[in-house]
Amino acid sequence: MVFSVSVKVPHLQLQAGPSRSNVAPVAEILPVLLHHQAEKPFSPPPFRFAIFLSSIYPYSASVQLGRDVTEEARPEERPKRPPSFDSAYSSEEDIAKYTVRVFKADCVKAKIQMPTAHIYGTEDSVLHECRELVKMCDKSVTFTYEHNGEHVIPMDADTNKAIRDVIVMAVERSDMLS
Repeated sequence: MVFSVSVKVPHLQLQAGPSRSNVAPVAEILPVLLHHQAEKPFSPPPFRFAIFLSSIYPYSASVQLGRDVTEEARPEERPKRPPSFDSAYSSEEDIAKYTVRVFKADCVKAKIQMPTAHIYGTEDSVLHECRELVKMCDKSVTFTYEHNGEHVIPMDADTNKAIRDVIVMAVERSDMLS
């Protein structure tokens, strides 16, 4: 379950309150958005904007949405299947339980329509996944900042200001759309 919370990020001097945004891992937020869009394409998104920091592929709990990447997953990420498991003869519930499904840009039919801010490093270990996530979002309301670092948020003043500016652009766009 995802909870909306009020959060103050002191070094960014930005405050987001309830119902404006959500603080949770992308693996929890993005599936909610993508499932919402697939099931209710004409209703507004459940959040006004989203901020993604060095984000990985989001997982899908549905066998209808996302791509099966069980064989590509690291061994520790793969669910333990019983020896008798055969996806051709299994229920959807069992298939979902014993497979790893993720959302990738090429299997997302409708782009995320709400404002998003994406912050990641050019040396990030998940750079490809960060850029895939950007492709899942509507370009007209997507704001990105690539810093020169790895899978961390740099704390120097110039980078901090650039990150703040990208987040503020997403927040301001969400205010224009509401």
